[in-house]
Amino acid sequence: MTTAPEPLKKYQKLNDFERTFLQFLSILYEPAHSTLIVNCMRKLDLRGPRGNKPTTANLNHYIEKFKKLGLVNKNQQCIPELVEVLAKISVREGTFANFAKAIRDEAPVSYYYGKWSTRCWRAMRELRIGIYTQQFELIDEASEFIAQQCNELDAPLPATVQVTTQPFSPSWFRNLPVSFQFFLLDNVLQYAQANLLIYPEVLNYLQNEEEFASFSDDEKLPFLRLLFNQFLYQGDLSSAEKIFDQNQEAFSGSGAAGTVYFLQGKLERAIASYQEDINVLKSFSADGNVAFFGPAGVFHILARLQHEDAENYNAIADQISTAITNFSNCVEADTYQYLAAVISSQLASTIQQELPEYKDELGNIHSLTLLFAGLSQYWLNSSLQSDLERRLKDKFIEARDNDYGLLALGFAEILAKISHDKEDLQQFIDEYRKSNACISLISILEPE
Repeated sequence: MTTAPEPLKKYQKLNDFERTFLQFLSILYEPAHSTLIVNCMRKLDLRGPRGNKPTTANLNHYIEKFKKLGLVNKNQQCIPELVEVLAKISVREGTFANFAKAIRDEAPVSYYYGKWSTRCWRAMRELRIGIYTQQFELIDEASEFIAQQCNELDAPLPATVQVTTQPFSPSWFRNLPVSFQFFLLDNVLQYAQANLLIYPEVLNYLQNEEEFASFSDDEKLPFLRLLFNQFLYQGDLSSAEKIFDQNQEAFSGSGAAGTVYFLQGKLERAIASYQEDINVLKSFSADGNVAFFGPAGVFHILARLQHEDAENYNAIADQISTAITNFSNCVEADTYQYLAAVISSQLASTIQQELPEYKDELGNIHSLTLLFAGLSQYWLNSSLQSDLERRLKDKFIEARDNDYGLLALGFAEILAKISHDKEDLQQFIDEYRKSNACISLISILEPE
């Protein structure tokens, strides 16, 4: 996403004091009373164009001007199109740290007392300050509070995604410590994959080898795995294969090769590759209870379902249990629960097995979980809940339009099985397979 040019042009026409004032508001972030703004600016000794100290009256004059120009909203907050642009300008000009300190001194955050909305806005402020100043402690405290208490806060994006992408600034980003670059990119891509969003500038940066030329091999590895997973979600199996082919040692034990071979329809090669990586993981494990982290672990289960007979389903169930135990908080946790229900049904040889009910919780279900919710319901019931069918239809369009080919194909195949009007779905499936060698996930099992 790019910054709307008109607000930035208006900002650039302001005088020095007005631009500094707007930068300050971008860091303050919360809907603030004029008295708080005045106290902060006096603490910073920020003076008007004529050298006068700020007062409530003259600052209100500037705020009204900003409102008329569309640079702040009715709550005296910097507009979303500008807030991260101006914060990054403040970082570049060396004023951010002083502004942040004055704001935190004058309006300290409290996670236990005070008005709910104030606590949440200040938690968001703390989280943004933590990102811009690379303080993980601030980020962790604020993130935990926001996750537990601030679901109703009117924030369109998670702070890490907002700061990084609104807009994405390569000049700012490349000057961050390596660990922080990974932290932000990991957050952005996980959010994008969960919600089928696309951030082209971020992906272009991640694919630009020059940006990582000064990194050691160990520093490059996490970024390569991020890129591999993105290609996997997009269904770009040839690019994913190229990554692990060129970095075989780095991907040892990851399940990456097996996952690509499985999706390409090379089942025997996939099983052999998965087993090699399992052996690598076991060589580092005290108890031998190992599983693959990330989407590779989920596709490992599918590969075994396709390859092995029913007599081995207990072993597959144990593999799922190990993955859930080892990675209880991973994004694939709910997906494993759906697979566990399918395995239980196969073992029980009955259609009475209870499947975890799909619940449409304001759309906050990960795209991969949604795919496996659909696959599992179809395998067990030959049908879908109406809410799930509706969500699959919506997400198919989003996945198709935003280049998440693997998910789009999976959604389309499920819907084509249960829909009367499936001509467009079948056309997409046929056209996709002309240029992409990818198996049919829904054909792995026959429905009950």
